[in-house]
Amino acid sequence: MGASSAKSPASMSPFEAMDNLILWDFGIHWFDFLASVIGERARLVHATVARAAGQTARPPLLAQALIAFNGGQASLVFDGSARYGPRDSTSVIGANGVASSRGPDLGHQAVELYTEAGVARPQLTGAWFNDGFAGAMGELLCGIEDGREPLNSARGNLYSLKLCEAALRSVQSGIPAPV
Repeated sequence: MGASSAKSPASMSPFEAMDNLILWDFGIHWFDFLASVIGERARLVHATVARAAGQTARPPLLAQALIAFNGGQASLVFDGSARYGPRDSTSVIGANGVASSRGPDLGHQAVELYTEAGVARPQLTGAWFNDGFAGAMGELLCGIEDGREPLNSARGNLYSLKLCEAALRSVQSGIPAPV
């Protein structure tokens, strides 16, 4: 075990005390995003975690999950140990096109949409923090005003939790887990 395993629980940050930090605390947002794209079609999740070479934090900072769903599959890959050259990329590939975003972090992204009509590269305005929260709250308020369930409803979040919990079961068992 590395030197970080000698830390007493009292000297650890709340994040370091989490066994499944990457999948549970950070990854849950990506399971939520995935559920917003594929709905409740996921069947199996195969996930792994690992400690990165040279990492000093107690919990594993590397994780990945392969999600099999009716009509496709998704891959989520997380590296919480990268100290230099941060990178964030997302691609959604469908029958009618590809949407992708790339940048050093969630606050600085370039977005591209490829379809039969060509490519679109919108100029983004705003910032992930606070504007991202304004969009989420706006959808909740619109749902109330329109008398409909919002796209980011609590029911949808329960499905995101199911995906994440399947990933955690897969990590524990070493085999794919049903959703």
